Amino acid sequence: MGKSIYGYRGAIPAQTTNGNKGILSMEEHRFIKQQLRFSSGQPPIPTGMSLRFLFTANNYSGSGSTWTDESGNGRDATLYNPSYTSGSPSYFTLSNSFSFGLANNSLASNLTMFWVMQTNDTQAVMATSSSGQDYLGAYRSGNGFYNNNVGGNVTRYINASSVSDLYNSIRGANARLVTISDCDFNFTNQKYSFGSYGSFEFGDGKLYACGAFNGNLTSSDVADLKDYYDAVGFI
Repeated sequence: MGKSIYGYRGAIPAQTTNGNKGILSMEEHRFIKQQLRFSSGQPPIPTGMSLRFLFTANNYSGSGSTWTDESGNGRDATLYNPSYTSGSPSYFTLSNSFSFGLANNSLASNLTMFWVMQTNDTQAVMATSSSGQDYLGAYRSGNGFYNNNVGGNVTRYINASSVSDLYNSIRGANARLVTISDCDFNFTNQKYSFGSYGSFEFGDGKLYACGAFNGNLTSSDVADLKDYYDAVGFI
């Protein structure tokens, strides 16, 4: 038996009566891992990390102001002026009037934040607090990235690629995964809001999912996250 880049080539051990299939090819192993991820209803969680909160538009009831946290931690979001489209996948329409917020203590240090979204807006403020003095995102001047009261390396990714200029990387016709790893938040009351910062809201686009990990995702972790949302049809 030989090997190829896809795994073993030639005779593969037959499945036995007790269900033991024997040696799996690399492609089969990857497929089974993906099935296990999908059956959990959650994205892949790296070893030693955990979800802090998780939201998908598919899990919204279709009415009301509550967007239920799927992490099991009970950090439900409050929606303001949602415009919701049910489909495969479902999404919220981004507009100047749409926003959502989480309660106090929703943020912390050593967090990775992510959003699955599409927009052609030039804005890229991803997280703010109610004080107006705390923010994480980008601006149209300078290096295309700024933050206040957020320490850490704040490493930015679009899909699986590291970017320095978030502002000029976020726009496009297709949905994409926006990830910011290694964020040490010191927001007022550690409260998280999206789409509620003065005149810097996303004026158009779609929001499919978002969440946060307790831990700092590596570039390979971000690639796995992108593969997950790609496979479930969000990207």
